[in-house]
Amino acid sequence: DLIDVSRSIVVTGLAPGAQVGIVAQTRRSNGVLWHSRAAFVADAQGTVNLTRDAPVSGDYTGVSAMGVIWSQRPEDGKAREVFPLAVTEPLTTTLTATANGESIHASFVQRLAAPGVTRHDVRAPENEYGLVGTLYLPDPYAHPGPRPA
Repeated sequence: DLIDVSRSIVVTGLAPGAQVGIVAQTRRSNGVLWHSRAAFVADAQGTVNLTRDAPVSGDYTGVSAMGVIWSQRPEDGKAREVFPLAVTEPLTTTLTATANGESIHASFVQRLAAPGVTRHDVRAPENEYGLVGTLYLPDPYAHPGPRPA
């Protein structure tokens, strides 16, 4: 899925009232690892659902389905490049949920551009006001018809 599609992050099979820690890790531009942490308390059915539950501690507050993703910070504490330079490279996030000393792992992929999208640097000559930009074009066969600018 594309990066702007929210995911459903749910942990089941916990003891009611158990505390579970969730760590999210994503390798981003230049290979820098970004991560976040949050702790939750399971409901009476032994479930934690990030679309419904706020963390009791961690890197963000309040209910947010993607809180463990958007609250990530670079492990080196200084990286500024959030996305890979090539938009064709997806971001893979690994989630680790730990409760009572046991851990489970899951991962998902976020794409920055749909399949077939191409990236073109725009660099106008100096005598044309130094226009600089990046143009992303969809695959005309996969996405025919007029498109807004």
